[in-house]
Amino acid sequence: MERPELSDDLPPELREWFSVEIDMGDAPELHLVGLETTEFVRCFDTLRRYAGTWSGRTFHIDAENADVTIAERPDVAELVARREVSVACVGTDALEVDGVRLPLVDMFLSPQEIQFFWWPSDEWQPDRIAAFFRLLTELLDLAPAAELSVDPRYPKDSRRRLGRAVGRFIGKPSRIQLP
Repeated sequence: MERPELSDDLPPELREWFSVEIDMGDAPELHLVGLETTEFVRCFDTLRRYAGTWSGRTFHIDAENADVTIAERPDVAELVARREVSVACVGTDALEVDGVRLPLVDMFLSPQEIQFFWWPSDEWQPDRIAAFFRLLTELLDLAPAAELSVDPRYPKDSRRRLGRAVGRFIGKPSRIQLP
């Protein structure tokens, strides 16, 4: 499996994406799209393995009319897959990949995709960005037809530029959905 290992090889546009706040009123996003239901559950199980703890962020279980946390309902992926939860937003600042602990990463979970978002800051050092992309590469390996898609709110040129940079860095340019 090819995995982005060297933070020294991190393209400058990716460093900037994780460190510079662009005032769009929201955090930047990178989506893992095109997941089959079993792949979605398997990918979230992988995330759960890397995350020691989850934030206290709640999600709503429609059928039970209840707001809960992952600590209360660790079966969140199965609930989303069965459409008992229309969308769940979860987060953790305890993702650890290859001994590198990542800053806060939040995710919107829906049956066919996981939308990752983060808050740009100096905490996103090159080793942390590289570890984040190693994690995403592992998720792509679990879902052979899935792709990564850059924040759809960005202009086409920016999405293409960032998408190409991600594809080159992870060594999987064909797994990037470009506009």
